[in-house]
Amino acid sequence: MNSKTPNQDRKGSVRLAAAHVSSVFFDVDAGVIKCMKIIREASQEGADLLVFPESFIPGFPIWNAVKNPIDGHDYFARFARASI
Repeated sequence: MNSKTPNQDRKGSVRLAAAHVSSVFFDVDAGVIKCMKIIREASQEGADLLVFPESFIPGFPIWNAVKNPIDGHDYFARFARASI
């Protein structure tokens, strides 16, 4: 049985991965759980470095851009409260 991880067989290289996944909007606990699951999966696939989208936790309310700024205040208040 080989005790090496997939990462140990690649001398001088780094395997990068990008998490192209949706956020769990405004739910920090569920977002962290999802993040940990994705990190674990990427590691098992041999990733050395995994990057997430900006504001993955708590999720950025991009749909808010189609509203007048004053009408979207509640979304940004929820965004700020759920930020870590």
